[in-house]
Amino acid sequence: MDNLKVFNLDEMNQTLTKNSRMEIRNNQVFTFVCGAFPLVTFPIILQRGQFVEITCMSGPITIRIGCGNQFNVRIAHFNLRAGQAVQVTCIG
Repeated sequence: MDNLKVFNLDEMNQTLTKNSRMEIRNNQVFTFVCGAFPLVTFPIILQRGQFVEITCMSGPITIRIGCGNQFNVRIAHFNLRAGQAVQVTCIG
């Protein structure tokens, strides 16, 4: 199913060389995990044009996750620790 995806931020920090952006489309749910196993998950729901920024353990890379192709309004910035995750849902 293409609407549900899980991303390991530790792995992304190793492969990415600069800050990155990802677009989530309507009814997609992406989970961004810091560390091997999330003990705490922060759910967030975005509407079109809204975005969040996620950093794993103050790592060098910040991932910007937006609902749709416009990144107009930042809703939150998460600086996750090991064992934490953010579940991002796009509606609209």
